[in-house]
Amino acid sequence: MKKYCIVIFAIFILLLSTTVYANTAYTDKVDIKADINKDGSMTVMETIKWDIDGHFNGVYRDILFESENTLNSATKLIVNSVTVDGKEYNYSKENLNNGDVGGYNLLKANGGLRLKIFRPSEDEKITTVITYTLKDVVVNYNDIAELYWNFIGDSWNGIDDLKITISLPENSNDLKIFAHGPLTGTSKIIDKKTVELTARYLNAGEGVDARLLFDKDLISSTKKVNEDKLEEIMASEAKLAEEANKRREEAKATLFVSIVFLSTAIIIPYIIYKKEKKKAYKPNFDGKYYRELPEDYGPAIMNKVLSPITGASNSNDMLGTLLDLVRRKYVEIETIYKDETRKKVKDYLLKLVNKDLQELNAQEKHFVEKMIFKRSDSITLKELKKDNTINQESAYNSLLKWKEKIEEVAVEKGVINKKTGMGKIRAKMIVPSIILIGMILINAMSMNYGDILGFTYFIITVCIIENIVLAHKLNERKKRTEKGAEHEKMWKAFKTFLLDFSKLDERDHKAIVIWEHYLVYAAGLGVAKQVIKELKIVFPNEFNDANDMFTNYVIFSMISSDNAFDSFTTSFTSAANQAFSAPSSSSGSGGGFSGGFGGGGGRWWSRWLLKTNILKANHFDLLF
Repeated sequence: MKKYCIVIFAIFILLLSTTVYANTAYTDKVDIKADINKDGSMTVMETIKWDIDGHFNGVYRDILFESENTLNSATKLIVNSVTVDGKEYNYSKENLNNGDVGGYNLLKANGGLRLKIFRPSEDEKITTVITYTLKDVVVNYNDIAELYWNFIGDSWNGIDDLKITISLPENSNDLKIFAHGPLTGTSKIIDKKTVELTARYLNAGEGVDARLLFDKDLISSTKKVNEDKLEEIMASEAKLAEEANKRREEAKATLFVSIVFLSTAIIIPYIIYKKEKKKAYKPNFDGKYYRELPEDYGPAIMNKVLSPITGASNSNDMLGTLLDLVRRKYVEIETIYKDETRKKVKDYLLKLVNKDLQELNAQEKHFVEKMIFKRSDSITLKELKKDNTINQESAYNSLLKWKEKIEEVAVEKGVINKKTGMGKIRAKMIVPSIILIGMILINAMSMNYGDILGFTYFIITVCIIENIVLAHKLNERKKRTEKGAEHEKMWKAFKTFLLDFSKLDERDHKAIVIWEHYLVYAAGLGVAKQVIKELKIVFPNEFNDANDMFTNYVIFSMISSDNAFDSFTTSFTSAANQAFSAPSSSSGSGGGFSGGFGGGGGRWWSRWLLKTNILKANHFDLLF
């Protein structure tokens, strides 16, 4: 359970911290200060913090002040100043061009004006401050003065952090504020002349408007209406508040049910996993060390037991198999030096010295005949790499066929099951989750609860990854037979024994041949270098004297000769990784990576999360 929780927690952190790489910009914060003047006008200062990802010539800002409701519109808009990162930008009557910097154009927009601010930016953060005055925005009734203004329209794609401060010229005893927008927003009266509206994580299209009521004697507005309006306004706002509170209660209930259902959707796969896990065979062996080979069926079969679904890295399997063939005198390795000093290695020559392959199993025969000695009985590592690079598709297909042969031999050895019956189990794990999540999606969409929808999309992602992780772990267990499960524990304990050998009391100094055999499996496990260090601690005299006792053991003779073993394994691993890699696709249908990097976009899950408003890294379309 502890490991499972760690995996799920890691998934949450990964999704929340994923960096998005796309040509767009995000608004970290919008701070609006609006001062109502005595003549009924309003001076506004907007501070917008942009986080720009990609290259743009500048930003737009649409300021709308005209509407069909002329009473709550402005009669005129005057742009007072524009600054970017503290530098003042000047208005230009002539059209500026892309690449220009330091100015802005004013364009007509539907219901207002568009500011086109020229400030080329690339992968950086900038701050724009726009100050403007709106004429005649306050309406004076017989009993109250009113400002009813839409500060954030539906053209914004979202805002992370919004703050609006509205100030009167003087104190008002009848100050009231009503805000309309997302249910999570708040409004409050700071003092008798100041109110504040705040909201976090506004979704695309979510607007915010404020309705401010105050003493009519504070303003000499040109907009005067000869009627009492306070009672009507208060009744209208009371109705809106009642509807909002009702929606909040519905949202709370829906959220509670959603949490219960979505938690169940996460728990069900885990319960099924635990139930199926109990059915799997439990090995009897539970020791820390295992001092012998569980069975001598080769490093590739060993790795199939340890990782029955994915297997080990190709290079570890190939290196271990090759060294095993060397130990068994089927293959010889000859060092080719650059000159007579024999200090620098030029290449390594692999020679097939025993052509009678009857004793080899199917995967070993394929490795010898189809992957290494395809055209002749000897080949250098450079020739192997070159040949496979030219015939990359054929080489990769040979690798895939080898993996099939490994599984066939593992089945023959009785350590791997051919079938696991995981199809029905996967259905048991995923179907209940789909049903529960579907119910929440339908409910949330019908009630237009965007936040619950975003949360649901997030849980869907977690459920998908959870099912993949749990199904993989369960599939590994079911892929192993009882013998395979026993061997898996033994191989892990054997690896620990190899790494801790020098610290143990039992050291058989006479068993050099056994350790050469063990080293083959150490290479397959990827710990050959560490084991060699352990052996040099255990057998210091033998390595220092470099006596004749190593001449009968090919691998040990390489170890005792100036890091020759390390040099060969490094060269072979590099050649194998490149020679047997997946061919790159030129058609876009898939394949290995081509050389070099480039392009935009980013991780697919980041883009998906952005679309569902989960990351809340809101972007603007108002860029050019």
